[in-house]
Amino acid sequence: MITSLIFLVMANLKSKYLCFTTILLVLFFNFEEQFNVKLLFKNNTGYAIDKISYFLGLTFLFVLWLILVACSILNFEANKLKMILLGIFLSLILFGTVSTNKLFLFFIFFEVSLVPMSLMIWGWGPGLKKITAGFFLLMYTSIAGAPLLLNLLFIMSKFKILTWGDLSGVAEVPVIFLYGLLVAFCVKLPVYMLHMWLPKAHVEASTTGSMILAGSLLKLGSFGLNRMIQVLMKSPLSLLILLSTLLHGLLVATYVACMLADGKTMIAMSSVSHMTILAGSLLTGSFLVSQNNQMASLTHGLVSPLMFFYFFCVYEPTKSRSVLLVKSTFLNTSHYLILLWFFCVFSNMGCPPFFSFFPEMLSFFLLLQYSFSNWGILMMFSLLMAGLSTLLISRMYLANAGKSSSKEGILHSMGTMNVMAQSMALMLGGWVFLKNS
Repeated sequence: MITSLIFLVMANLKSKYLCFTTILLVLFFNFEEQFNVKLLFKNNTGYAIDKISYFLGLTFLFVLWLILVACSILNFEANKLKMILLGIFLSLILFGTVSTNKLFLFFIFFEVSLVPMSLMIWGWGPGLKKITAGFFLLMYTSIAGAPLLLNLLFIMSKFKILTWGDLSGVAEVPVIFLYGLLVAFCVKLPVYMLHMWLPKAHVEASTTGSMILAGSLLKLGSFGLNRMIQVLMKSPLSLLILLSTLLHGLLVATYVACMLADGKTMIAMSSVSHMTILAGSLLTGSFLVSQNNQMASLTHGLVSPLMFFYFFCVYEPTKSRSVLLVKSTFLNTSHYLILLWFFCVFSNMGCPPFFSFFPEMLSFFLLLQYSFSNWGILMMFSLLMAGLSTLLISRMYLANAGKSSSKEGILHSMGTMNVMAQSMALMLGGWVFLKNS
């Protein structure tokens, strides 16, 4: 009941898209509050919704809500209706991916999700290199998907396993097959060294495409790793090698993000860092990994699209993504929106009282519980992430503080303020999930 009231208060009744999606969110929350069960739905048709599927579905609904609100308020997309329909279609595919219990059906949904994402890049991308970006997306994910298909067929034929629930009964899997299963999910997350397609896709995609890519599509990788935990634990040595590689890649990804000047690429590399540490915590095999995955998916699904949306509002007047050039535009906005941008950056860093603080600390706890020798890497990651957040603030605001003007534009739109305020309320109100996680 409390959750429903929160979303009703946030609703902007002038927007039909916002009213509709708010009603869906209220129903979704009420359903979860009334039926706090481990397995919500299962039958012999091949579909099953457990806790992780439910929370990922909630994340997809959140991202769709953000996109509908943004598109209904700001006319920054050509063929807006087609973009919205394509976003809804992609969300349905993603929900089918996380709700199916059949291995082969999962693979089909997993790969089909690339089609609408590629269309978003090619059809609405503003840059001249969008064809190359779409090609990188298809090349990385398709090449990584081939070993996944072969290994799923191997498991289904050798062990007679057709569903996710039966994977726990798999005997020891050869190392080469284990890495074949992992590579597709690591590319989709993505983790560092398998991430080259992500910055290109974000740079060349439209704002809506970047929001969907960051908020929804990347969650398929964490879902796959979460489902493969039982198989991963069969080979502890391979797990240790992979975890060590991920943690060192975590530092490099965060350091690279600090050295960049392109705002969209900085946000994309920040996503790589967060997804890498989430993958590392999943590989620990702790009983808390599912809860951590649920909360991390929700927070990243809100924060990352919001950062892309706000940065678009900043760089759109200047047509430049350089954080060194857009700061003059940033200073033309209201102090209210500047404060919301600070909150957004702090939430991305994982500061309290934002809900992102809890999954960040839980990831640290799981990695330290696995091996206390990880404390040095985690400490350096925290310092680098704090430095990245400082750069996102100082480069865009503090360098020319006090020189703001009263120029009107997209940054003074009440619609923009509504999107920011409502999304910030979601990030702060995420603590309501703790009671059922």
